[in-house]
Amino acid sequence: GLRVEGKGKGREIHAGITLRDLRKLGIFMKLRQVIKGNGEIQVDFSGKKGRIEGRIKEFVFEDAGYDSILFRINLEGRDVKIDKMELWSGGEISRICGVIPEKGEMEVSVRIGRLGRWIFIPARTFMDVYRGIIGVDLVLRGTLQNPLIYGTVSIDSLAFYIPQLNKHFTELSGEIKFRGDRIFIDSLEGKTGKVGTVLVYGDIKMEGKKVGGVDLVTEIRRFSIKDWNEMDVKLDGDVTIKGIPPALEIGGEVDIKEAVLRMGFQRRKGGGGKQPPIKLDLTVNMPRNVWIRNEFADMQLGGKLRVKKEKLPEIEGEMKVLGGYFYYLDKPFRVEKGVFSFKGGKLNPRIELLAKTTLRYREGEEEIEGPLVLEVGGELFSPTFNLYTEPPLPPLALEDIIPLLNVDMKWEELASMERAGKTLLTKAGMIAVRTMVLSKIQKIGIIDNIDLEANLFGEEKSTKITIGKRLFGNVYATYTKDILAKTPDQFKIQWNIRRNFMLLGERDEDGNYFGGVEWRIRW
Repeated sequence: GLRVEGKGKGREIHAGITLRDLRKLGIFMKLRQVIKGNGEIQVDFSGKKGRIEGRIKEFVFEDAGYDSILFRINLEGRDVKIDKMELWSGGEISRICGVIPEKGEMEVSVRIGRLGRWIFIPARTFMDVYRGIIGVDLVLRGTLQNPLIYGTVSIDSLAFYIPQLNKHFTELSGEIKFRGDRIFIDSLEGKTGKVGTVLVYGDIKMEGKKVGGVDLVTEIRRFSIKDWNEMDVKLDGDVTIKGIPPALEIGGEVDIKEAVLRMGFQRRKGGGGKQPPIKLDLTVNMPRNVWIRNEFADMQLGGKLRVKKEKLPEIEGEMKVLGGYFYYLDKPFRVEKGVFSFKGGKLNPRIELLAKTTLRYREGEEEIEGPLVLEVGGELFSPTFNLYTEPPLPPLALEDIIPLLNVDMKWEELASMERAGKTLLTKAGMIAVRTMVLSKIQKIGIIDNIDLEANLFGEEKSTKITIGKRLFGNVYATYTKDILAKTPDQFKIQWNIRRNFMLLGERDEDGNYFGGVEWRIRW
């Protein structure tokens, strides 16, 4: 791909270089970037003076393609003078010219209408740019040791992907203005997803070739992330970034509109290694629609947290449980009240949770139904559990509650293998449906909540499926259908006007319609 012909004597060199195929040269040099083209270059040196000129045709570097590149560069000692560099592409001409002395002030003009994505190659470790137009109209002044840049870089419809967030950003457009030792971003706007927007503005101070200070503001609206660290999030936010890299300070306020957290209790995240020297001070508002969904819980929370970091991350604040269920071996306990308290220090909140379910208890021929209370305490990664009954159920010891809760039988009834087998088969079927089928449907996002209650072997067989969905805003609906029974389908619509105040409308299993107001008092 390369042929050199010429002659030299003493300090004089005259050579002609023929570039037949730059692809072969790129392979030989083990370049990871795509490079193509062919052309001729003439090199002439006499003493300390020299000239390099030539033409490269059909040049391609990554996504940047030019019909031809013409250049002429004069050298004198270590001083460089670019007499001409023209990049032709589809009738458009980009030009670079100027003087770069070893000592003293340089003056280089750079005007490129369409700069390729290759300029982002150094950032490929955290972002992949796959579309967009970059225009450059700059003048380089100052010295090689302390360069000063003046002019404008225009960005049009830039699209890129950030793998760490599993997120695409599109149509990023705006101007970046260079004013010597300062860089100003008046307005850099883009989109995320179908409706999300991002706006960045601020300035960057340069100290020679290094960044001497950052003062940026990022405004995000209707921003969403899916399948990131076991969570889906929709949010708005105003975030500031200040400081000298890498020791940046990130602050501001974030409003969580919706979130689903799938990280389970008792599963501690591994350490993240050495922490970057970044300080955090973020206020996170989440009034409702924050769901914890895992093998133990399907709960809606709301609250306010403050995320801080000097050396290690800390969280302060509370998240209150607004509703939902806590599961013990597939038995749903309706949460009456609950709080996750963050006191700073380790990221392991304290839990105070109280939930209830209905327990059946047989004493001779009499069957009693009553509330069974579950209390969860301790910390998220090492919770404690307590179970006890309330009237009309008699006080029961934990060893009596467990078999009733698990298989709906007392210990002595387990001796009846016929009933035990039927009960265990029903329980196993319910657990299998929940873990293998219903959880996958939830993850797809078609519905927000789903529950199955089955009695396949009794005289009154029933299989109730209840689904829940947030319709819009703070309006939530549930629908219950019994596949085996002839009772009317049930539904309930709940409009949360304020945290503890809501309007209700429902139809029960007898076909009766009700409407009303519910006001919850929490203590």
